[in-house]
Amino acid sequence: SQASQAARMITSWAQPSTKVQLSISCEFLRKLESGYAPNSFVVVGMRNSKEEDWLEIGRTEVISHDVNPHWVKLITISYFFEIEQYLKFEVFNSNNSNTSNDATNISLNKQIMIGRSECALAVVVGNRGSTWKSKLSQAAPAEGSQIRKPGCITVRAEEVSDHNAVVTLALSAKGLKPACKKYFAVSTANPYLRICRISEDGTPVPCYRTEVVMNTLSPVWVPISAPLSVLSAGEMRRPLLLEVWCWRKSGKHIRMGHAKASVSDLTEKMGASLLLVSLENLPCGQLEVVKCFSEYKPSFFDFIRGGMELNFGCAIDFTGSNGDPTSRDSLHYVDPSNKLNEYAEAIMQIGNILEFYDSDKRFPCYGFGGKPIKGAPVSHCFAVNGNDCDPTVEGVAGIIEAYYESLNRVELFGPTLFAPVIREAAAAAAFSQSYDPREQKYTILLILTDGIINDIANTSDAIVDAAELPFSIVIVGVGAADFSSMKQLDGNETRLCNTK
Repeated sequence: SQASQAARMITSWAQPSTKVQLSISCEFLRKLESGYAPNSFVVVGMRNSKEEDWLEIGRTEVISHDVNPHWVKLITISYFFEIEQYLKFEVFNSNNSNTSNDATNISLNKQIMIGRSECALAVVVGNRGSTWKSKLSQAAPAEGSQIRKPGCITVRAEEVSDHNAVVTLALSAKGLKPACKKYFAVSTANPYLRICRISEDGTPVPCYRTEVVMNTLSPVWVPISAPLSVLSAGEMRRPLLLEVWCWRKSGKHIRMGHAKASVSDLTEKMGASLLLVSLENLPCGQLEVVKCFSEYKPSFFDFIRGGMELNFGCAIDFTGSNGDPTSRDSLHYVDPSNKLNEYAEAIMQIGNILEFYDSDKRFPCYGFGGKPIKGAPVSHCFAVNGNDCDPTVEGVAGIIEAYYESLNRVELFGPTLFAPVIREAAAAAAFSQSYDPREQKYTILLILTDGIINDIANTSDAIVDAAELPFSIVIVGVGAADFSSMKQLDGNETRLCNTK
């Protein structure tokens, strides 16, 4: 369930582990039926035993028209020596027509799988150079299509430090010379920059790629902001390979030149230039370091260690679509054997983790989409314990008790509106906001719902209005409804904007 996955992710933060980053590349990917190279990306799944379901833990970006892609988006995972951890790598061709290379919200059932491979994380880590290579297994071919070898995959694992510095880097180039003039009818190019960190065995590991600047030999790239752990595994003096490539629509991009420098070197060189050289070690342009600096970003652990407390709150969906609580088919079913229903199970799994970080253990619990008492007007933010003057209860057990008791008096109704309860919780977060380190509080609102939101615009506005507050929202879907419309609320693909 979504609650189980959320709880597993939260509990993993507290267990001793090593952070490992996976870099992924493929070779000899099969071309599409049209003859073109694929627009490929990789979906990485993980499970702790062969009996568990796979949990998606990350996706690479989409690389267009390339049969030998080297993805720069690294997949960061926690490696536990004492636990069996299995990985699944599925390579897809993106059929999306948009120009973005972000694969985060691509619907997989609409894409073509090129191939897949599985292994234990221990195999990757334990191999020489922490590098694992495998042939991709054949995905089921379309009826009547030719069966062709899907290609090979290489996965490299590297331990990274939990360094919380973020590097801001602005680079430009001038005087570029195409590495192979026969590819160019005019004196121009489409340059992009690829940054690779040099691993301990000397292998370059791609970790960042800029946008393409079209038709110029003097590109100015958009400034980079990336964690130091991504750029250089948390090490200021680790060598980086800065490669300037010329983008080509065919996917056969041409390396125009390269330079080597660490983040520390780039900081010292700010305002100066690095010499770009070709594969033949001949000068082929200048890479200008417009700016480079790093700044420390406090982690969640830093805030907790400094005395910050979590204020946990819960909001429960009482709309009619959940079904009559007396029916076994209802998501609000009250089982005579005291077995928890899905709502209570989600509250227990997530609440038990967050409860440790709240000193007074007093949690507000709201309901929405129902009538607080039968015959009353529908309310989209009411106290589950029946006391609108004080909606708080004692501990997670108190939430469960108040929730089950409320099912005796609350009339399920509708529609499903999130905005009122979000604004109520945001107001509480604003009231408790303090710049005194001894009084800092962070509010987390858990919203449990069974279906589609009916006020998506108002909910977006409420989230945007609360963006500056110490406040987060966790939405957990209960039941088997379609929750895809909620993905736009996370702002991963398109940043949320106020609709007013």
